[in-house]
Parts: sequence; C-alpha cells; structure tokens
Amino acid sequence: MRPPINVLLFAVLLIVSAQPLSASDGSRLERWRSEIQEIDTKLRKGNERSAKRAGKAAEKLWVEVRRRGWHEPTLNEILGELTAQMAIAQLNQGLDQHRAVWLFHSALLLDRSVADRDWGAYGRAGKILAEVELRVLRTSPRGMRAVEPPFPVGRFKRPTLAKAERPVEVPMNRNARLERRLERPTIEVVVRRDGSVSHPVIAIGHTAKPTVILAALDMVWAMAPYAPGQLDGEPVDVVYEISVEAFKSNRWHKMVDYY
Repeated sequence: MRPPINVLLFAVLLIVSAQPLSASDGSRLERWRSEIQEIDTKLRKGNERSAKRAGKAAEKLWVEVRRRGWHEPTLNEILGELTAQMAIAQLNQGLDQHRAVWLFHSALLLDRSVADRDWGAYGRAGKILAEVELRVLRTSPRGMRAVEPPFPVGRFKRPTLAKAERPVEVPMNRNARLERRLERPTIEVVVRRDGSVSHPVIAIGHTAKPTVILAALDMVWAMAPYAPGQLDGEPVDVVYEISVEAFKSNRWHKMVDYY
C-alpha cells in the first residue's frame, strides 16, 4: 500500500532540508563574511567619514542578506553582526542614538555574541553600546520605572496603535511565502510616555527565522509613535507585548516586501 501523499511530501522536505549548502550558497556566504570584515575595518578607523561609508555598505548588505538569506545555518550571526555594524555607524556619525540603540538590541536578540568585542576600537559608539544590556522579560530596564504586567485593574489604560493604517515595508526572502506555518514573533517593549518604543525582547517566537524576527522588530519600530499607556489618567512608561496581530496580520503580505 502506498504511503499517503502528505507523508511522502514530509519525507521530501526532510531530505531537502538535510542537504548541505550548494557551491553557490557557500560562495555567497563567504562573500558576505568578507564584506562584513571590510565594514568592520572601516568602523575601527573611528572617524565620521569612514563611519558613513561603513554604514552605507552595512545597510546595503543587511538588506541583501534579508532578501536572499533563509536556510543558512549562520544567518543569525551574519544578520546580528550587520545590525550591530549599522548601530555603530549611526552613532559615530552623530545620528539618532535612540534608533541606533534599538538596532543594537535587535542585534543582541539575533546573536548575543555581537557584544563580545573590544569596544574601545569603536570610539563614541563603543562607549555607548558597551553599556547596553538586554532587558529581562516582563521587567523594567535598569534605571527606569515602568508599569509592568499584571496591570492595575480599573486604573490602567493600555497602549494602542496611534496610526493603525500606517504603511510599513520591510524586506523579506520570498521563501517565507512557502512556509506552511510561518512563526511570527511577539515582541515585548517599553512603550514610553511619549509613544516611542525601546528595549525590545522576544516574548514569543525565539525559534523564528532571523529574517522574520528582524521584520517583526522593524514593524514594531516603524509603527511608532503609539498612544501611550495611562495610569490614573496620566501617560506612563509601560512594559508591553506587541504582536503582529496588532498590525492586522492579514496585512502581513502588504507590510513585508518579498524578493
């Protein structure tokens, strides 16, 4: 008796997933690693001009990897390093520090080892990022008092999306369309009293593809400012989970730019 079609399909998927990277995939990975090393060399020069050039190169490669990477076993490390490099470049150009620190938190969520380096080689950015720590889930960041769950009954109003229809586009590998059950993370953040977000932590979906984790993090950032939470009628900092459901997940395909 023949096995059911779904059993045969599952067996085929297992065989395909077990295959080693092709020569072209291996060559692409080597090129990515080589370019990352070149970017790091520029960042270590410490001057604004080199930081600008490094930042442009890092962002270009960051987008390429997100568009083309999916099955590579070291994708977390590659994207984590590129995201950290973008943070370093932004800080050493004197750009938005809040955005740069968000990027660095994102890098740490992909690969904590990006923090294991001699930060003295990166000038101003090194001094700032050496102090950045991942927040513990369901707690306030060090030095900040935010309203934490469980929230006070009757006295508390939850944060909401201020611009629910705001268009968001983030790059994603088209292989995401082929995933039968694409795992989409829920991100816990601090929604500040001014509606901005900071200190992201993955609440649900640690095993999601790194490109999907980045997409969720980018969406959470891009949808700000939020209507802040309120305690006794006053805006407050709040530790709060944001799911892609909050973005109306039926709009996922409109918010993710597939390549």
